[in-house]
Amino acid sequence: MIDASTETQLSEAQSLMASFAARTGLAPERSLPTRYLWTDAFAVCNFLALARAHLQQRNLYLELAGRLVRQVHRRLGYYREGDVHQGPLSALPVWEADQQPTVGGLRIGNPRPERRAGERFDPQNEAERDGQYFHYLTKWMHALNQMGTQTGDPIYHRWARELACTAHSAFARDAAAGRMFWKMSVDLERPLVASMSRTMAQHDPLDALITYCQLQSSPSGGGPDLRGEIHDAAGMCAGATWAIDDALGIGDLLINAGRVAQIAAPDAVSALNTIDAADRLDVIDAIQPGQLLEELLESARAGLSRFAGSDALAQPPDRRTASGELELAIGLAALPVVARSRPPGCGDKPARVDRLAPYQSMRSKIVGFWRGVRARRDAAQQDVDAVMLATALVPDGFVVLR
Repeated sequence: MIDASTETQLSEAQSLMASFAARTGLAPERSLPTRYLWTDAFAVCNFLALARAHLQQRNLYLELAGRLVRQVHRRLGYYREGDVHQGPLSALPVWEADQQPTVGGLRIGNPRPERRAGERFDPQNEAERDGQYFHYLTKWMHALNQMGTQTGDPIYHRWARELACTAHSAFARDAAAGRMFWKMSVDLERPLVASMSRTMAQHDPLDALITYCQLQSSPSGGGPDLRGEIHDAAGMCAGATWAIDDALGIGDLLINAGRVAQIAAPDAVSALNTIDAADRLDVIDAIQPGQLLEELLESARAGLSRFAGSDALAQPPDRRTASGELELAIGLAALPVVARSRPPGCGDKPARVDRLAPYQSMRSKIVGFWRGVRARRDAAQQDVDAVMLATALVPDGFVVLR
């Protein structure tokens, strides 16, 4: 059941996704659609949520989700037009790349080409340049995993695992030193940005650990075993703290808390006889769910306390960031999922979310505000805002794993 699925919210989410599909060349389909990996990962999950909510239109929304996956792989899994390189990022023949579309990673989809080797680094322009972001790739791994779970097609699970291996070998090549690169070149050969702020940089290993465990606790689809990657990510996370006080970072913590709670729940894989029991035990041992869940919730609570004490939500639209605030709203929607869970290490009681109860009203406040703000001038930002608002309205496609 979709959380807070009033008819009005559901109808609005449908409208937002229909407009997004038309603007970006998804429906009706264009030969050169506009694709952006972060936005498209949320969009896939939104179509899955709508398929679950509208059984009469289930096939339509599943078709849109599948079409979006194919477009992303054919656009962002290939070099951009005008690049000195052409064809699949994996350098495989096209027919083979179609079978393994994620083994070369996926471009961000930014409007400007990546910074050339030797070109001066300009932080202001770098945000508009192409390349590969690890935290975008993990969002896409999650979307593929959700596709495999909802459709029952194991190919999506294989693609997600193959992407995890590719991303890990590139971004975590310095894992022994406990750090990951923030942004890589399109061909994954050179770092474009070594790291961002200390707090943001340490969230990539956390995202890696939880995403790899999510994939490992799902059917493999014939994809690679991720125990080595999980071991590396767990090592990078050892002793780390997750304190952060911006909306996007807090939202990520809450979303990850929801995933940890579901991955480790006793009934998480009981219906999936394709999962090896040893894999599940390895995953639980790697994430130490009781401890990690409490750490994530406490870090989120501390961040929410500081965020609520600021005047961030009292600012006019042009001084606020929709995507960050909506990520927080989506994270708050994951708290009921955490409350229902009883992962190992938490005893017989549900994971404690009572300390975050005073901040639950923030979700409706954020969603209500951005529902009232019309389209942004920038087309790419308009797509991000619209899709993430739809996720906040119908969050189950994104936050519920099974």
